[in-house]
Parts: sequence; C-alpha cells; structure tokens
Amino acid sequence: DIQKQIDEANDEKKKQDLFQLAEELKNVLEGQIQVHLATSELDKAVRPLGRPEQLKLAKARTDQRSLAGSLGGAIQKLDQEDADVFSWALKQCQKDMGDIAGRLDQSKTDAFTQQLEASVEDSLIKLIDALKEEAQKPGPPKEGGGGGQGGKKPLVPPAAQLKFLKALQAAVWEKTKDTDNARHQH
Repeated sequence: DIQKQIDEANDEKKKQDLFQLAEELKNVLEGQIQVHLATSELDKAVRPLGRPEQLKLAKARTDQRSLAGSLGGAIQKLDQEDADVFSWALKQCQKDMGDIAGRLDQSKTDAFTQQLEASVEDSLIKLIDALKEEAQKPGPPKEGGGGGQGGKKPLVPPAAQLKFLKALQAAVWEKTKDTDNARHQH
C-alpha cells in the first residue's frame, strides 16, 4: 500500500532528523565541557592572570560565544517542527551560554559561572537523551479504523516533550533542595 510506504519513509526521515539533531547537540556538549574545564582551571590560577591564562580565557570566551551561536540552527528546526518545549530549553541554554561568555569577559571564573556551565551541560545531556530515545522508538503506530486526520507527524511528539519537561522539573527540584541544604549548613 502506497500510504504505508509513505508513512514508513516519513518515519525513517524523522528518525534521521532526530539522530542528526542529537549529534549536533552532542558536538555542542563536547565543546561546552571543554569551556567548563578551562573555566575551572582558570579559576584556580593565581591572580592577576598571566599571559598564557589570559589567552586561555580569551579562547574560552570565543568558544562559548561560538557554541551559543551554533544552537541557532537546531532552535530554528525545533521551532519549525513545533517542538516548543525542546526549543525553549535550547533557547535557555543559548541565553545561559551568552551569560557565561559575558562573565568570562569580566574574568569571572567563579563557582557561579561554573554552575551555569554545569547547568547548560545537564540540559544538553537531557535533550540529547530525549532525542535519541525518540529516534530509537519503533515505526509509526498502526492507526485503528475510522476518520483520523492524516498529515505530518511532529518531529518530537507531545508525549516526548512532556517527558522531557518532567525531567527538567525533577532537575530543578533537586537543585533547589541542594541549594536549600547548603544554605542551612552555613
């Protein structure tokens, strides 16, 4: 049946798109980890920073801005596909990356900057995992009889977006508890 072949081809394309998006984000994550490592090393450096450390800081700043900019294509793709939750999460990562670059502009390599970096990494990991999980799901469900509307299936189904949102909520809850516990220990 031709419609079945079309559905299978569309499903395969969707899986490829999800996998490609996950790979793009994985590359961003790897770069983000390198910036975070540089920030951590620079935070331990003796102040005022020497020339080698200043060059390392300049590279971290530049890399951070480049990584933030590289998210634009993924955000645009998610916006086009109405994957609002994923798009919002990536926009938040992009904003945080800009904030990190701004802090690095001011030579702020402190714990707060590193917390922002870790938060971006955590969000990227959750996004990558959710995209890969969705890409590995079996083909399109067999539709039961009667008058369902055809049309384009979303790149990221609403159920997957809700699951991701729940994971973000759990992470926020854990960070809130950790912050509260740390506050009470001082």
